[in-house]
Amino acid sequence: SIEATLDLIKSNFIKFNIFPYSRIEQFLIRANIDLDGRRAPLRMTLIKGKAFDEIVFAIDSIIGRSTHSELRKIDVRAAIRASLSEKGMELKENNDYLLVRKQMALNEPGPNQIEMIKSVLIAADELEEEYTGGDEEGF
Repeated sequence: SIEATLDLIKSNFIKFNIFPYSRIEQFLIRANIDLDGRRAPLRMTLIKGKAFDEIVFAIDSIIGRSTHSELRKIDVRAAIRASLSEKGMELKENNDYLLVRKQMALNEPGPNQIEMIKSVLIAADELEEEYTGGDEEGF
């Protein structure tokens, strides 16, 4: 459930720039976690999975603004997409940001949830630092 995952985030991460919160009516969890002095924005939402009736968590974190000159390059986006694919993640593009996304089953055991969340946050932060040199605040 959203509340159980929210509790896991609160108890497994030590420092927050924005304390984790949920909006049940939007099926949403948001936080900004402190990863060794760098901001790691986290957004988790419920989305439709691959199967007809499957609902999964989408774990998202920001690489950078989609308008950043380096991130606009087609070859850079292709390299990011390939790198994330090797890690079982995907590059998502919206109007404002390029995001790292990983899908997670709703019944994923707690320790696996935390590892998946950490892997998304770290991947996004490493790409952000490599390609933009920045440290985005959040969604």
